[in-house]
Amino acid sequence: MSPIISPSHATRHYRKVLVVSWNRMGDMLQLTPIFESFKKYSPETELHLTVSHKFEDVAKLIGGVSKIIPFNLNCVLEQVRSTDHTIQLHRMLTKFVDELRCEQYDLVLNVTHNRLTALFMHLLGVPESRGLLYDDHGYRAVRDPWSRFFFIADLIRGQSRINLVEIQLGIAGFHPDRPMRIEIPEEVQHRIDAEILSWSIATDKIVAIQIGASLPNKEWNHASFAEIARRLVANGFTPIWVGAPSELEKIESVAMNVPGSINLAGKTSVAELAAIMKRCRLLLTNDTGTMHVGVCVGTPIISLNVGTPLSHETGPYQAGSTVIEPKISCYPCSFHVECPHYRCHDEVDVDSVWSEVAKSLEIAVDYAISDRVRVWRTAFDENGFWELRRIKPEAATADELAAVMWAEIWKRFLAHRPIEKSLIEAIQLRFAREYTNDSIAPAFANLSERMSHLSKMVSIARSGIQIAEALRRLDPIRDVARIVELGKQLESIEQNLQLVGLVHHIWRPLFAIFVFGKDAMVGDSIDVLAKQTSELFQDFVTIGETMLDQSTNFSKRYSRPFDEPVHVCLPQ
Repeated sequence: MSPIISPSHATRHYRKVLVVSWNRMGDMLQLTPIFESFKKYSPETELHLTVSHKFEDVAKLIGGVSKIIPFNLNCVLEQVRSTDHTIQLHRMLTKFVDELRCEQYDLVLNVTHNRLTALFMHLLGVPESRGLLYDDHGYRAVRDPWSRFFFIADLIRGQSRINLVEIQLGIAGFHPDRPMRIEIPEEVQHRIDAEILSWSIATDKIVAIQIGASLPNKEWNHASFAEIARRLVANGFTPIWVGAPSELEKIESVAMNVPGSINLAGKTSVAELAAIMKRCRLLLTNDTGTMHVGVCVGTPIISLNVGTPLSHETGPYQAGSTVIEPKISCYPCSFHVECPHYRCHDEVDVDSVWSEVAKSLEIAVDYAISDRVRVWRTAFDENGFWELRRIKPEAATADELAAVMWAEIWKRFLAHRPIEKSLIEAIQLRFAREYTNDSIAPAFANLSERMSHLSKMVSIARSGIQIAEALRRLDPIRDVARIVELGKQLESIEQNLQLVGLVHHIWRPLFAIFVFGKDAMVGDSIDVLAKQTSELFQDFVTIGETMLDQSTNFSKRYSRPFDEPVHVCLPQ
């Protein structure tokens, strides 16, 4: 299977590259594999990073960055609140851009993906720009396939199983084979080590706990964190509370109820936090920036994912960590709907979390994991992609099977290098790891009932190829009437694809990436636009046929009687 995106630019050497990261700390740390990849594959490239001024100190911990360029987002927000904010905002960005143009970048990567950075990218005007930007007419332009996948991931959250780190790596042109990593200054590490020794505690029994998060819906119950901390103390461990200054009040209210714990919330820089984390046996945390700090220094993680975080997208990007999430149909929460109850916070129970904490710390306990939670281990597959693996296989559903197949298909179409393990082998291995054998056949029977809708979409897309190719053969002056007629037919085809994709969510990824491809088309002539349209329809057909072939293959494979199970040998 050939990747849609050419791998050539992954190995191209650039003189000077700018990375745009005007977002939160955790998002910035997830970019570190990009810099690690440039260091490995293109060490002569000069790497610049523009960040929110609040995180300039964090950026200094990222290895390989030649120049850090802070941008004052607070000043921007003040302008947005004013009555004449549009003019002032444009002036501010233009001034900032003028200062950067002299750098003469030959590649700019926008990994912030918001309207402000899209405008910045447009004003900077570097020919090779990836990520979100605006074109000359003010329309959204998402031209590289990995950036398009980033945007459809929000539309298909239940079916997206590629980690955000790898999506960003793809945008930069790299295959995932570099870790998240930051460089702690030696002076900071020595100072923190001396501080830890002064506490007169067992230095090999320190556990960091972060109860906060960027949004309240992402925070597990604070009382439950306190109970875990008390059990740690009872077993000879020292819990250390960590967090930002803005979280100090709520962390103090929890820490004061756990004698024997140490509260460092709001008292450390990020470099000091990383140095402390490096000496911890474990970090128990919500899905937050602190978790990514822990990953960057190799601390084992237990991540408690409640509310909006999708474990497959933002889980700890390392092998051997644990993710615990509620096993309820409404998880993860939608970004667009306010939950009236946040029942997921209560579904994740203390005993299940303690069971995993104790296992990680080699504490003997007899607690069982509740059926109300799902526990994953993080790992990297045979091709270097990060994945979550259930610690206990569950019953398969049609949606789950489709999500696994979509993940493996997308990897192969978007990858920057050939993937060795065949598609069928990779999918079968994932099925064997994640699902009970006797549940797969009924789930595929359910999935097969929906295949006719995908087949219909593929057939419609084939018609689109024929019409687009017919348009290319027409003369823009003599054949105006025919061009208008075929244009209306193409519009009808796209509406039909949209209708099927909206009604049958399981096939929505295919239509979503087509839509973003249409948005990214460039050119003014009928021939150029028709050629791009034809290629998009061809991609649609190729990906759709791949899904149809795999679904048919596995439906037959698992349709044998249950007393003749399909066995797969898992690697040790």
